[in-house]
Amino acid sequence: MWSEKQEEVDALSQKGAYVQALVAAQQLVGIARDNLGDDHFITIVSLSGLAHLFQSSGDQAQAETTLAIAVAAASSRLGDDHPETLNLRGELAQLYGARAAFDEAQVVYESIRKGYADGLGSAHPAALNAERTRALNYQNQARFKHAASVLEGACSGLKAVLGPYHGEYSYCVLQQANFVDQIGDFKQALPLYDQALMIQRASKAPDDPALYSPRIFRASLLRKLGRLVHARDTLLQLVDDIARAPAPIDPALGPAKSALAQVYEDMGDYPKAEMLIREVFEFHSESVGPDHPQTLTALSALAGVYRKQGHLARAEVTFQDAYERFKRTLGEEHPASITLRNNLGQILEKQGLFDKAEPHLRSAFTLAYKVLGEKHPTTRASINNLALLHESQGVFDKAEPLYQ
Repeated sequence: MWSEKQEEVDALSQKGAYVQALVAAQQLVGIARDNLGDDHFITIVSLSGLAHLFQSSGDQAQAETTLAIAVAAASSRLGDDHPETLNLRGELAQLYGARAAFDEAQVVYESIRKGYADGLGSAHPAALNAERTRALNYQNQARFKHAASVLEGACSGLKAVLGPYHGEYSYCVLQQANFVDQIGDFKQALPLYDQALMIQRASKAPDDPALYSPRIFRASLLRKLGRLVHARDTLLQLVDDIARAPAPIDPALGPAKSALAQVYEDMGDYPKAEMLIREVFEFHSESVGPDHPQTLTALSALAGVYRKQGHLARAEVTFQDAYERFKRTLGEEHPASITLRNNLGQILEKQGLFDKAEPHLRSAFTLAYKVLGEKHPTTRASINNLALLHESQGVFDKAEPLYQ
């Protein structure tokens, strides 16, 4: 009975029918608890799967609560330092990081690090992959030196243990490429993306869905390098590859079209960019729901296209909608909510609505400083935008201290 229900959950998830999948997954947990007990391994696996579905559907709070129950059950049944317990705690730390609770996440990562050192050893691939997620936590805080050091150690360890052509090592190289891409070292990122793709292509078919994400990352980097025609042609081919793949449609179709829309924006072809973003918005609305972060990210991107075309009133309404829905789903302190509030303030300023813009820009700055720290790029951008607003108002005595 459990296996049949699990197959039902898997089938619904693959179709993107998350509402029905959540109902079936909750029934699955009930079956496991009734027949095997609260801390049986099958119950723990069922709870973990339910948590992932809550996360996929955008319910961060329920995902955390459910995964915390799974962690407690695993700790009771298997012990605090069992690899499965440590793996679940790592997933919980990632959820903390997703809502910008970086300090909470860091505490968990440090305990995971110690757990692996006392159990499997620091050089075990599971321990090294946990270090990769710890590096990402530093990266999301803009603590780039810490992130670089931890990530370099993890990749060097995986290469030494598994060899230079192992899939796990290729994912670490891909993470390094993403990291140096984020900090703006585009020329260094390109060979890293190429290296990761070379390793993965050696063991996969040319149309393997596992290659979609690295292909998107590489094409997006080409855009940043100004190689727009190359980026456009690469993404057009990728979108076609995904669309022609057997059903169901791969979730990578949304990010691929979003990346292509950015290329068209940079080329000044705003009608094509807008058309693609509308397609992405509809794709995510149908697959994961209207208030899922992926859907709202597409809505925000649509507002950005309106802004670039000079349709400021439409941009304002759309940014406002995206901000309110992000705030309702993830909270006002989530980095995405902060960025959207900053964007909304900028749009109001561009329309000369300074009194309406100031509360948004000031709040964005205050929350960014609190959540991300004064050195984070989002915080610095919000300080700059608030200072520019005061200059536009002619209030130079308020603007000047912000530049210091």
